[in-house]
Amino acid sequence: RWPAALALLRSLPGRSVEPGVIAFSATISALEGEGRWAEALWLFQEALERRLAPSIIMYNATMSALEKGVQWQRALDWLGSLRRGAHGLSPTDVSFNAALLACLSAGAWGQAFRLLADMRGSSFEPDRGTSSRLIGVCEQHSLLQREVALVRSIAVRALG
Repeated sequence: RWPAALALLRSLPGRSVEPGVIAFSATISALEGEGRWAEALWLFQEALERRLAPSIIMYNATMSALEKGVQWQRALDWLGSLRRGAHGLSPTDVSFNAALLACLSAGAWGQAFRLLADMRGSSFEPDRGTSSRLIGVCEQHSLLQREVALVRSIAVRALG
């Protein structure tokens, strides 16, 4: 799917159509679905070079590509830039969930639980999928009771 999306994006200027944020976001989403994080970063940068103002959808799609590519440190960096107001944007629940899933995928438990605490302090909660994954990680890795209790309390709200 992503090769076709990238080819279409590349063909637009030849058709006298300049690709905009929506076209870049859709292509990054296609790359994200395949875990092609390096290409997603490259495409995000290309959009900036074309002086396009990225949307939160484009940002979150790139962060999700980082999550699927187990690039947890980069995902946290991107979340940090959103929290500092990069491009006039603020993080959403999708932003936090992508960074949290990236940490979980990489086995960066300490970072995951720090981010979970940050989420709660920022009035964001993990979604259902993230909550289920957190519970599974706690059970699989016999994490401390404190972390298990925290995850279960959040999961009750998310799944309830």
